[in-house]
Amino acid sequence: MNWHEFWNKRAKAPDAWTQVGRISKATKNQDEVMQQISRYIAGLLQLQKTDRVLDVCCGNGLLTSYVSGYCSSVTGVDFSEALINQARNNYPERTFYHADVLNKQQLQKEAHLYDAIYLYYSFQYLESFDKGMQAISNMLTMLKPGGKLLIGDVPDRAKFFVYYHSWPRLWQLFKQLLVNRNDMGKFWSEEEMQLICQKLKVKGSFLTQPPQLPHAHYRFDFLIEK
Repeated sequence: MNWHEFWNKRAKAPDAWTQVGRISKATKNQDEVMQQISRYIAGLLQLQKTDRVLDVCCGNGLLTSYVSGYCSSVTGVDFSEALINQARNNYPERTFYHADVLNKQQLQKEAHLYDAIYLYYSFQYLESFDKGMQAISNMLTMLKPGGKLLIGDVPDRAKFFVYYHSWPRLWQLFKQLLVNRNDMGKFWSEEEMQLICQKLKVKGSFLTQPPQLPHAHYRFDFLIEK
């Protein structure tokens, strides 16, 4: 799957402004949903008003703007030029830059370290164990000692059939796999995440999402402490 092409194209969709929070025009109480997600992220990261935060795979900056209310500043980074341009246009008061989380040199364009980092709803697009470990390793180089890294809203391999719960949905998956365009990406397991932490010599905690979050029935969070 060419995710760079996918997200650059997705940025041109009529409802592209909603995509970071994974809400649509049909979603009721959109602001309430985004407030809920950002408050949850801030709580897991124990954000303070003096903290500098990095939002990796920030998309169009919508979630970035909500999380910014809990800290000193949030810098957003994404590998889609189209989405970064949207973020800059939508939130000119914030800092956004273009970089691929798998490219350490690009990611380290911002030389300073951050008190906390989060990657929310995008880890599934790192479709192999090695890519996932490389991304986490690169993000850790941007994190202060004692800081926290949240890998959030990750599809849970143990709940694969909770998401693919019907024959029509499985048929859709089969058709996508035939043309190598599975837009759900990878379902990760707790064991894989813990193995990454073991290899990188950091502490990781598997977290079950509270039921009030939009996709808690098949997703998990994973908190890493440096």
